[in-house]
Amino acid sequence: MQNLSELKKGDSLHHFNIVEGSNIDAITKTCEIVLNFNIHGNPNYFYKKYDTFLIDDARELTQLQNRKHKTGEPAVFVIECGAINVASQNALLKVLEESKPETYFFMMLPQSNILLPTFLSRAVVYQTEFVNSDNSTEKEEKFEFPNYTDIQKMPIGERMKLITKWLDQYKKEKIQKSDMKKFLNYLKTEMHEKGLNDNPDLIKQLDNINQVSDLFDINGAHIKSILEFVVLTI
Repeated sequence: MQNLSELKKGDSLHHFNIVEGSNIDAITKTCEIVLNFNIHGNPNYFYKKYDTFLIDDARELTQLQNRKHKTGEPAVFVIECGAINVASQNALLKVLEESKPETYFFMMLPQSNILLPTFLSRAVVYQTEFVNSDNSTEKEEKFEFPNYTDIQKMPIGERMKLITKWLDQYKKEKIQKSDMKKFLNYLKTEMHEKGLNDNPDLIKQLDNINQVSDLFDINGAHIKSILEFVVLTI
């Protein structure tokens, strides 16, 4: 895995790049330097943020790259998502395999280890960096996502301790609401991978998470209650 700053040092780009974290400015700057590609007012540029990237979104990309791409000119697609399930990864693989020359895809997501090995093998993976006030560069601190199965094994007391820890980190501004929402998206991805059709309990748990995931976007939302509802209903 490379640091995102390495992108700007090369004279070429891989057609599919995965970026852990969210750094759209670094990606667009890279396109300017390496591809001489200016995103402003460029019809060959596409950016969209998804909570969960779905099969229909992959189909939309197929249509968009056919419409946007002009012969002899590069096209850049930037996807930012909190989660992507197995079926959607397979659908996106087809998009990548059928992409036109001089087409470049960037996917920003919290962690690359949620992706299929076959999906990762098609990409170059980068870590996000940020610059401090003293201009020193550090790796972006990752929010550590608990595993769905591990949470299920926890007794109630341990789950409540987990929430207390998150709230403490939130008060200290070490994590944000967006991190907590990414955690919920990560759980949803794991649930999809377990197979929903044969597990009505899993479907109900997923519905519970879907009901509260958007509440983080509401000002004044009671974060403690949302997290308690999620970890106690898994």
